[in-house]
Amino acid sequence: MQEPVQALLRTLPRKIRVGAYDWRIKVEAGVSEDYGETDYDNAVVAIWPEEHQSPDRLVGTLVHELIHVIDPDLGEETVVKLENGLISLFRDNPKLLTWIKRGLKSTQDGQP
Repeated sequence: MQEPVQALLRTLPRKIRVGAYDWRIKVEAGVSEDYGETDYDNAVVAIWPEEHQSPDRLVGTLVHELIHVIDPDLGEETVVKLENGLISLFRDNPKLLTWIKRGLKSTQDGQP
């Protein structure tokens, strides 16, 4: 595994709230033919980072699995399209992410 991927893994949140529920993020050792997997019964998203060649691929895998968490009924083709679209949108428009974070933070702080 490349150092940039390892560095990103060290800052990965181990718990994420989606809707009303907390989901654990579990980093698995070894290799899997799936880069990630969603366990709905135990509210766990597992990722296998060993073969990820870049940080953006790791981010894509997590976003992919979280899309499954948001809507388990979406087909794999739709999830892949959403993953690719969101990753390219955020990667190619970093100012947009900053703006979104600012807008959401002001809402959390009780400001309209």
